[in-house]
Amino acid sequence: MQQWRLRLSLVIVATLLVGSLPVLAQGGPGTADFPIRDFGACINLPDFAVESAPDAYNTVFEVPGLFSINFAEYLLPLNSLPADGDSIYGAMISLLDTVDAGDYTRVSFEHPAYVSAAVEFTLDGARMFGMIYRNLDDRLFFLFADKVEGFDMLAIGRAIFPADDDCTPLSPDAAPTAALPTFAITPGVVEFHPAMAAIRYPFYTYVPRNLSRRATHRILITSQEGWITDDYNVTIANAGNALQNQLPYGFRDFIVLTVPIPRSMSQNIYAVAFAYKVFDPNIDPFYYRPDLVVNTIVDTYAASLREAGYTIDDQIMLEGYSAGGMFAQLYALLHPERVYALAAGAAGGSYCLPEATYGDTPLIWPLGIADYETLVGRPFNRDAYRQVYQLLYVGDQDTNTTAWGTGELWREQWQIDWLNATFGGPGPLIYRNQAAYLAELGYDCITYREYPGLGHEYTRQMRADALAFLRNPE
Repeated sequence: MQQWRLRLSLVIVATLLVGSLPVLAQGGPGTADFPIRDFGACINLPDFAVESAPDAYNTVFEVPGLFSINFAEYLLPLNSLPADGDSIYGAMISLLDTVDAGDYTRVSFEHPAYVSAAVEFTLDGARMFGMIYRNLDDRLFFLFADKVEGFDMLAIGRAIFPADDDCTPLSPDAAPTAALPTFAITPGVVEFHPAMAAIRYPFYTYVPRNLSRRATHRILITSQEGWITDDYNVTIANAGNALQNQLPYGFRDFIVLTVPIPRSMSQNIYAVAFAYKVFDPNIDPFYYRPDLVVNTIVDTYAASLREAGYTIDDQIMLEGYSAGGMFAQLYALLHPERVYALAAGAAGGSYCLPEATYGDTPLIWPLGIADYETLVGRPFNRDAYRQVYQLLYVGDQDTNTTAWGTGELWREQWQIDWLNATFGGPGPLIYRNQAAYLAELGYDCITYREYPGLGHEYTRQMRADALAFLRNPE
């Protein structure tokens, strides 16, 4: 037995004790039997307990007459996740069509944190309510409920991305198709893509002229910077200028992408460096989990590239200096399975270690990953992280650091004091000792390099070395 916990809107919580059943799952009392035969090879009918008051459902969903909740997780290929409410509604109707539902009436519904859509429909003579939503972890959930008799759990498919040892994910051919936005691709120029409903940040891209459609390419995220401003238009403009400035240094050979991630002055949120505040669902949604926005951008743009005839690898590369180095190093911790290689320079004065403890000291983010599962919502994938090729570098006279005080990046003063006392800072000695420690722990894919006589300077040679590493890190 395995316990699963699903959270919806931070109000509805169902605790699931999952047991394996055949693919044809049956509903419980008060619901029509609902065959899930087409949704994958691992379907379960769990027992469950509702932990919040029924009134909370009406408050959250703003749909009268709901008494309880039924969840069914519905699989779409990762590169086919709908990006807006209309697309999600179409995917939901495609799903319901497979079980002979009908008489659809779209319900007006908009959730502040999720891209979602709702519908009333008839199934086996019963009037039902359904909702499908794309959550902040880029998964689709389909919720349905008997409007008349009350509801209970029907079924939940555990095949996610990737499937666990007992489940087989739904193949792309078997899944209903869902439209994604298609982005313009004009080789040889920097293109600006405005923000949209499901992608809260705009972004810039560059595709080389005469890029081979036979070779396999990886998207390179670069030019992530930490401009401190409350004027997001300044951040957008600076990101575009930074990308333009990078191109002459060899970046024209890569498919590059830059996302202007904000760093708020008034709210003191260092979003581009994945400060602890960005994991708090109660903050301003504009700053919440920028890594998930980047994931959506990468997946959607990769789909557009493939549609244009390019062969795009599922893994990306990261390159950055200073705040951009922090972005690269920390994004790889958050999504190691997505990253092939990275080059991170002068990453904020220290590295976030891929360990939960150092001796008896808990390495609380951003010291390390002691509270990773609490912040991120899933366990750290150490096996995937060990396979990420990393070039970490700094000038040997660079004393630039974020460890000057608490509030923006660091939570408590003891973290800063412990960091300096344990690894010998501030200055390059921290980087050097942390890199040596990681080598002792067997992180063999990490290369550390210092540049003699250089302070906090992002030089032509550093850029050339970073790109040379990314071209051939193995």
